[in-house]
Amino acid sequence: MWTSATYDKYQDFGVEQFPTLINISRPIDEYALKIEVTKLTLNQKLEDDQFQLQIPAGVTVQKVQ
Repeated sequence: MWTSATYDKYQDFGVEQFPTLINISRPIDEYALKIEVTKLTLNQKLEDDQFQLQIPAGVTVQKVQ
């Protein structure tokens, strides 16, 4: 599979430089993704519960094997 990723428009965020425009393209799979960063907080403390997915009431979950 062929993937093209480009990183552009670097800006300073504190002491780090980070691209504010990221383009990812997978032409064989016929999809592309464009990410524009408008705010970036580096090295922020994350709590364990932030990594747990809470499934909303009434949503049907289908397990794929």
